[in-house]
Amino acid sequence: MVPATPQSRRSKTVPPRQPPFRFSLVAAGALAVLGGAFSLWMLHNQRHQALQASTITQTLRQDHALGVPTSAIRPLSQELAHIQHARILFIPSLYLGGLTRAPEELSHLRAVSAHLLSQNTRYERRIALQWASRLIHTEGRFATVNETQAAQSIAHAPLSRVIRTSEAWRAQYRDWQHALHELSTIAGGLSHGRPNQVSRELDALDARLSSVGPYWNGVAQARSASTEAKAYLNLPPPQEVAQYHQISRTLRQALAGLEPPTTTELSHILSQIGGGLVNHQPRDVTEALSSLEDKLQQANAAWTGYGAAQAAVDTASQYLKGPLVSEIREHPAVLDQLQAALRGLTPPAPPLQSGNPFGAAFQQYLAGRLSEVSVAVYNANTGITSTYNPGIRYDTASIVKATIMATLLWQAERAGRPLTADAQALMVPMIEQSSNSAATLLWNAAGGASGIGQFLDQAGMANTIPGEGGYWGLTLTTPLDQVKLLKLLSYPNPLLDAASQAYAANLMDNVVSFEDWGVSTGPVPGSTVALKNGWLPIGSNGWEINSIGHVSGDGRNYVVAILSRNNPTESYGIQTVDAVSQFIWNAE
Repeated sequence: MVPATPQSRRSKTVPPRQPPFRFSLVAAGALAVLGGAFSLWMLHNQRHQALQASTITQTLRQDHALGVPTSAIRPLSQELAHIQHARILFIPSLYLGGLTRAPEELSHLRAVSAHLLSQNTRYERRIALQWASRLIHTEGRFATVNETQAAQSIAHAPLSRVIRTSEAWRAQYRDWQHALHELSTIAGGLSHGRPNQVSRELDALDARLSSVGPYWNGVAQARSASTEAKAYLNLPPPQEVAQYHQISRTLRQALAGLEPPTTTELSHILSQIGGGLVNHQPRDVTEALSSLEDKLQQANAAWTGYGAAQAAVDTASQYLKGPLVSEIREHPAVLDQLQAALRGLTPPAPPLQSGNPFGAAFQQYLAGRLSEVSVAVYNANTGITSTYNPGIRYDTASIVKATIMATLLWQAERAGRPLTADAQALMVPMIEQSSNSAATLLWNAAGGASGIGQFLDQAGMANTIPGEGGYWGLTLTTPLDQVKLLKLLSYPNPLLDAASQAYAANLMDNVVSFEDWGVSTGPVPGSTVALKNGWLPIGSNGWEINSIGHVSGDGRNYVVAILSRNNPTESYGIQTVDAVSQFIWNAE
């Protein structure tokens, strides 16, 4: 009998094993299922987390496009990149879902990025308003907005505009600060925000201007520089910096240019305002003074204006002894006083001679005068024409300007048109100011002696002969012919209509003050006097002094022509004509 071996004994006691390939198959199947599930789980996590990361990335890009600065976006982008690249062993954290902090970190990052735009907008608004406040405080009175307006301008603005506005305010603030610093440096400091040097130079110039006379050299330039500097001091500092050197140089030059006038310069000024110089004195004052002194020699205390005339002589005599500067300054007042005294110095009114202006008193007056006088007067109330020496012809001098005016009005009416614009422009200086140059132009416009002659024929002025060769002032006339002219200008007639008469009366009623003599002497205040005067020196035969016009008022209505010659001086002739006019007013 063969003894049993250990192997045989074991085989008998141990149950038979399962085949090993069956266990491996089950394990492999389980692992495959688990691996597939794990892979699906990780893929789900990756997709979900990747979607969140994409959303965050898109939000950050949009914020950047809307103006969120890179400095605010970069940390979030870096944090996102860190989450995306984080790994556990070799597996990205995004695949492991809740097994890591990646989902929580992405959620937090997404929440932060979602509020990034609004947070930055609020932040940038605060920064912008800080710059606005600094700028407004620095600009002071030059600020274009206040803090409330600044806040309103960006309250609902998008971030990009808020940032641009903030940058603009900041740049403007820095420009102002730089300008103030530079202005303070170049101008020796600031006083109330204004450059000290310019302020001092302006004060010096104004002080000098207040102490100089109006005829100093450089006064106009200095005043202009002062005005320019005062405007400069109201400019914003950046503009003050740009213009500083120019304005400072202008002020210094203006101050240096202020110099007192020389004697030669003052004499030239006096000559200009006085119509020339006679023995270094203004011609118009010396001539007016001489005329007034001549008139005073023939007057006495009974004359109207005698005291005022003496006072005017005294004033003018003292004036002519004064310094040139005083003569220039006082010239208008002294000349006006002399001319007023000349007009106001009149003889006592002759006794009334109702209806006869040329009675005994009139003839007695003329018997004591050197003047040769002819007069004609037409009383519209009675229809009577009175004359004195009517047959003598006289040179018209400037009274012919009324004939020139009447001729042009008659020619315009005959042509069925108004006066030309050129004629109207010249008519005013010819009649109101007795302009000779205007008279020459209008004489020629009327056709010269030929054109004037045609009107004279129509007017029945047979004794009036137009001056030849353009010498209109040498036209010859009689007082009766001048009365015919005045009747055409004053009363209804077939040659001149009411409109032409009104036009002429308006001009003759507004002559300049130095023509306020002659037929205007006598009429009481409130009367209307339309006149034209003329005066002409004729060598050894003295002066011809003439006055014509229409007088109405105080129950009177007449036209008068007073012609005179052989007057030794102009003022003597005016005095004679004034007295004749007074006789006529009293009689008519």
